[in-house]
Amino acid sequence: MKPIIKLSLVAVCFGCLSAETIVLDTIDVEDKELKAEKKVYQEPKAVSARDDIATSTQNLDTILRTIPGTFTNQDKSTGTIAPNIRGSQGLGRVNTMIDGVTQTFYSSGVDDGKSGSTSQFGATIDPNFIAGVDVERGTFGGKSGINSLMGSANFRTLGINDVIKGDKNFGFLGKYQTGDNAYKNNYMGTFAGRTYFDDGSYMGVLIGHSNRKISQNYKIGGGIRIDQINDMEFENLHKQHMKSYMDVYKPSAKKGDIVGYKEGLVPDPNCPFGEVCSPIKVKVPVRGDGPKDEYLKEAEKIWKETSDQYIRTPFDPNKLKQDIKSYMAKFEYADEHNFLTLSFRNLENKIWSRKIEANNYQINYNLNNDENIDLNVLLNYNETKQKYSDIASISGKELISGLETKNKSLTFDISNTFKSDFSDISSISTIIGLNNLKNSYSKSRHPYELVWFNEYKTLLKEEKDPVKRKKLLDDMLSGNFWGYPPDHMSTGGIYRKFDDWPSNDGYRANTFQPDGKQRFFTIYGDNYLRYSIFDLNLNANLVKYDYKGQYFDRVKKSLYDDYEENEFLMDDYGDKKAFNYSATLTANLHELFTPFVSYSKSERFPNLQELYFSQRTIAGVSNNLDNEIAKTLQVGFNSFKENLLFDSDIFGFKAVYYNTKIDNYIHNVLKPPYTDHSGYGKETTTINFQNYDKEVRKEGVELELSYDMGAFFINLAYARQRTTQPTSASDASAGLFPAPSKPDYYSMGHGISKVTQLPKDYGYLDTGIRLLNEKLVIGSRMKYFGESKRALYSVGDNKPLHDPRYDGEQPENKKHQKYVRWTEVIEKQPLIFDFYVSYEPIENLIIKAELQNAFDKQYIDPLDSNNDAASQRSYSILNGENNALSNYAKGRTAVLSFEYRY
Repeated sequence: MKPIIKLSLVAVCFGCLSAETIVLDTIDVEDKELKAEKKVYQEPKAVSARDDIATSTQNLDTILRTIPGTFTNQDKSTGTIAPNIRGSQGLGRVNTMIDGVTQTFYSSGVDDGKSGSTSQFGATIDPNFIAGVDVERGTFGGKSGINSLMGSANFRTLGINDVIKGDKNFGFLGKYQTGDNAYKNNYMGTFAGRTYFDDGSYMGVLIGHSNRKISQNYKIGGGIRIDQINDMEFENLHKQHMKSYMDVYKPSAKKGDIVGYKEGLVPDPNCPFGEVCSPIKVKVPVRGDGPKDEYLKEAEKIWKETSDQYIRTPFDPNKLKQDIKSYMAKFEYADEHNFLTLSFRNLENKIWSRKIEANNYQINYNLNNDENIDLNVLLNYNETKQKYSDIASISGKELISGLETKNKSLTFDISNTFKSDFSDISSISTIIGLNNLKNSYSKSRHPYELVWFNEYKTLLKEEKDPVKRKKLLDDMLSGNFWGYPPDHMSTGGIYRKFDDWPSNDGYRANTFQPDGKQRFFTIYGDNYLRYSIFDLNLNANLVKYDYKGQYFDRVKKSLYDDYEENEFLMDDYGDKKAFNYSATLTANLHELFTPFVSYSKSERFPNLQELYFSQRTIAGVSNNLDNEIAKTLQVGFNSFKENLLFDSDIFGFKAVYYNTKIDNYIHNVLKPPYTDHSGYGKETTTINFQNYDKEVRKEGVELELSYDMGAFFINLAYARQRTTQPTSASDASAGLFPAPSKPDYYSMGHGISKVTQLPKDYGYLDTGIRLLNEKLVIGSRMKYFGESKRALYSVGDNKPLHDPRYDGEQPENKKHQKYVRWTEVIEKQPLIFDFYVSYEPIENLIIKAELQNAFDKQYIDPLDSNNDAASQRSYSILNGENNALSNYAKGRTAVLSFEYRY
C-alpha cells in the first residue's frame, strides 16, 4: 500500500470534517491516480466527493458537513443518515442513494424520555462499509435525477478492489477504534480474495463484519455530562424553593393552631345594598404550619411534584444508545467485456425499545463490446423493518402490544451508452435509460392506542381479571373498542364500546407511518457534446408517479350530513407526471479557469407521509398536493492543475453561485377550529400539509479548495446561503410531561418535521504536514458554524401565514388564518479545533491519535433534532414559558485508531 494512501486514511479518520483532508491525502502521486475527491475539480458542476470513509474516526454526519452546500439533519433516535442539500432534506428533495439505488426508508424513533418521538427519511448504512460519497447539487444526470429536487448523494460501498491492492489475490482491511467521552469501541474486518484465469478474467469474493456501539451520555465542553447538564441550576432552584417556604414558616404544635392575630380587612357587613362601602379592619387569626420537620416534608413533596418543569436535560441518554451489527458480502466476475457484481448487506440496530433490521440484495451487470454497446443493468431489493416492543412510547402514548413497520423497495434500471467521434475536436456521448422503482410502507397492525384520548395502557393495567384483560386487549388491537375521552367522563370513568364522540375527536388517527405504495417509472437521457473548447451536457427525464394510500372516514347516511358511527378504512389512488431537464455549458479556457453555467428544472412528488397524514380520521388528509417545482441557475468555475508550484503537487479549486426558485413548496400548517369541514376539527387546531402559496427562493455561494504538495496539505470549504422557505407547524412540538391538553396534543407535530434551513454560513479548514518519508502526519482541523435557526413552540402564539383572503383584524378572518412555528436564531458557534497525528510504524499498519474539540468548547450542532425538542422548553405559573438551549455537542474527546491492511 502506498504511503500517501495510508496517510490519507489517517487524515480521514482524524477528521470530524476531515473528509476534505482525505481529499488531498488520497492522491497516489506516484501512479497519478486521482480519486473521486480530486476528480470533482475537473467536473463543471457543483459536485463534491469524500473517500476512505470506512476507516474514518469521524461520524458520517460530520464528514458530510465538510462539503459546501451539503449538511445533515442529525437525529439521535432514528438510526439513519439524512443528507441535506441547500436546506432541503428527505425523499424527493435529496435523492439519497447507496450504490446507485434510491433509499426510501422512513425512520420513526420512540420518545427519548424528555421529548416526543421524531421521524425522518434516511439511509441505513454502516459507515464502516462506505468507501466514499459523491454529492451533486443543482444539476443531475441519469438515475440520480429521478424525483430529485435539489440534488443527490450517492454512498459507494467497499468493493473487492478497495480491499485488495495491486495484483494480489488476497486482501484484508481491518480497524479498531476506541476513545474516551462516550466514544465506544468500534471495529470492522473485511476479507477479499480473487483468482485470475488464463484468459485474463477474474472471480472474486468479499466478506465483511462490523460492530459499532454509540452512546450519547457524553461530556459537553467544560466537563459536564449531558444528563447532568442542569444539576447545579436544578439544585439551586431546589434550595430557593425550600428557602421560600422557610421564609414564611410559622411554628406551631399542630398545623392550623392559632399562634397569633393580625390586622385584616373584610367587607362591611352593615353596608346598605347597592352602595359602595370601605372595608373594615378586624383582627384575624394567624395559624401555624405545624412542626418544622413535617412542614419541610410537605415542601419537599410539592417540589417533587412540580420540579419537572425546571429540568433542561435535552434527552435521556439511556434511551438513545445504539448497538449496531452489520454484514456485507460481494461476488464479482469480470472479463474483457463483462462485469458482474452480486452483493448483500445486512444491518441490525438496537435503539432501546426499537430495533431496525435492514436487508439489501443487488445485482449489477455491465456489457461493453464496442463504442455503441456499453450496457448497464441494475436490480435491487431492499427491505427494512422497525420492530417496537410494548414498552415503547410514541408521542406520549404507550403501545399495548408489539408493532412492526416494513418498507420494501424494488428497483430495476437499464441503460446503454452510445459514443461517436465526429473529428478530433468534436464528439457526442448519449445515455438512454429506463428506471422502475416500486416502494411500499406497511404495518403489522394499526396502532389505535395512539389517538389522544385513548388511555389503553392504563385500562389494561387496571383490569385484574386475565380473561377480561385478554378480551379487552383483543378489542383494542382490532379497533373495536371505544371510550369517552378523559374530559367527557360522564359515565363515571367506565369505558365502553361505542361511547366516544367521533364527531368531535375522531377515533382513528394516521399520524404514525401511514401505509401505502408508490411507483416511479422513468425514461431518461443524457447527452454530452464536445466541440473545440466547449462542452455541453443536456440531461432530461420523464417520470410517471403512481401512488396508493389509505385513510379513515365516515360514511354519509342521508342528505343531512348524518354519519355512520363507525369510521371505515378507505383506499385512495392517484398519479402524477413530471418532466425534468438539466443543461450545463462549459468553456475549457485554461486548467486554472474553466467557467461553466447551468440551468435545471426538477420536480418532487408528494410523499405518502404528506398525502395521508391525519390526526383525526380524515381531518388532515391532503391528497390534492401539487408537485414541488425547482428551477436553478448556477454559475461557477473550476481550477485544477498538477505540478503547479512543485513537482507532483496538486491544486484544485471550485466556486459556485446558485439561485433556486421553488413553486408549490410543501410544508404543514396549523388550521384553527372551524376551518375543517370533515366533521372533525371544530374544537381545536389540526395539522395539514399544503402547498405554500409563495415562491420560495434559495441563493448562495459555495467554495472548495485543495492543495497537496506531499510534505504539506491544506483543504478549505465554505458556504454562505439565504432562503425564504417557511417553517412547518410540526417543526416544534408540545411537551409530553405532564400529559398535553387536548389542544396541545392536536398541535403536537408528532416529530414529522424539523427545521432544515442551513446555517447562514459555515466552513472548514484542514491543514497538516507529512514527515519521515510521509509515514508521519501531523495536522489540525477547524470547523465554523454561523447563525442557524430552531423552531419554537409557544402556547397560543404561532406565526400566521399571510393570506390576502383573510387579512384584517375581524374575528371571522382570524378563524380562517393558518399558522406555522416561530423560529429563533442560534448565534454563531465558537471555532472548534481538532488535532491529529498518524504514524505507520510498520508497513500496512497505521496508528492514529486524535483530540476532537481540543479546547473543550461548549457549542451547538445546527440542525440537530433536539434543538427544537420539547425538552428545551419549560412552563411555570410564576415564570411563564421559558426556552433553553442546552443540547450541546461533545466536549473534548480523545480517539485512538488502529488500521491494518494486507
